[in-house]
Amino acid sequence: MYSCQECGKKIKTQNGLIFHLMQCHNKLLTYDERYKFKNYILKNIPIPKCKYCDNDIYVKNWRGSKICNNPLCRSKHLSEIQKEIHRNNPQLAINARERRINYLSNKNNYNSTAYCKRANKQLSFLEQWFYDNVIIKYNLTSKYLIINEYKISNENMSSAYSLDFAFINIKLDVELDGRCHFNHGEKRIETDIIRDNFLLKRGWNIYRISFWDVEHNEKTIIDNFMKLLNNNDFTYDKSYYLRNKVISNIEFQQQYNKNKDKEYIKEQNKQKKLIYINEQRNILKDLEQNSQIDFSKFGWVGLATKYLLNKNIKISQLHRHLKHYYPEFFTNNNVFIRKFHN
Repeated sequence: MYSCQECGKKIKTQNGLIFHLMQCHNKLLTYDERYKFKNYILKNIPIPKCKYCDNDIYVKNWRGSKICNNPLCRSKHLSEIQKEIHRNNPQLAINARERRINYLSNKNNYNSTAYCKRANKQLSFLEQWFYDNVIIKYNLTSKYLIINEYKISNENMSSAYSLDFAFINIKLDVELDGRCHFNHGEKRIETDIIRDNFLLKRGWNIYRISFWDVEHNEKTIIDNFMKLLNNNDFTYDKSYYLRNKVISNIEFQQQYNKNKDKEYIKEQNKQKKLIYINEQRNILKDLEQNSQIDFSKFGWVGLATKYLLNKNIKISQLHRHLKHYYPEFFTNNNVFIRKFHN
């Protein structure tokens, strides 16, 4: 015998209790909620938690798993699996690295990644944008010594930091952070902060521009940069990483792609609409020029409809269709319009 927590009614079976909660109390409306209630809550069994975010795991597609359906948790889980496989099979890691190097070294792939562009002595997309829209547009080379990929040795002296655009005169480092820059999430951001602190101690100013800023606030970014450059007032922006932190998350990437897809679909629908309008105008122009119908006389609508049907074109409310897609038809042909008198 089961007791309803809402009203105290006694019910004999589990399914009866679930049905009662659904019908009388508007509870357990989804399959996953019913599964959680029946298999964990009624049996007083602890609900399994995700090992990354501590969320409940009980949804249909993730039962028996150690992770929830959060894409970020799934990414971490798959990354750990891959690392474990490579630890146990070093040759697989070597093979993967060789395939990666072969891909990046192939001239046919030079336009696909920033690394390939660099190997081919080309600027990345964002670097080219900054060069064309800021350096060349405002003729900055006449006032500043600007070097692309300027090298500064790091603390270990074993390697060097590369500055995207170094303004040598004023010790300014302009960094262009593309989409791939955020693929490694928190780890990459921590590395960048260490790098920034290293440069700041040596008297360099740092100004970072992300792909997100360029795509959505291009004019504002350029105006702000030129204002700071003219005043030589580049205070280190700690909020940059907080503002762009979400870029490193898979959820943001999915939302970004989703919005991009929406814009693409919107543009596609716009193009389809224009194509449809042009098609309808061409049909109506053909009717006007080749039907040999006297549109100034009563009965032209019936003749025009018949003409179109012979071409397997069916248009209901032809008069309204003409007004919408080809309004100049009426002025071109002195069209007969029935007049109604009170």
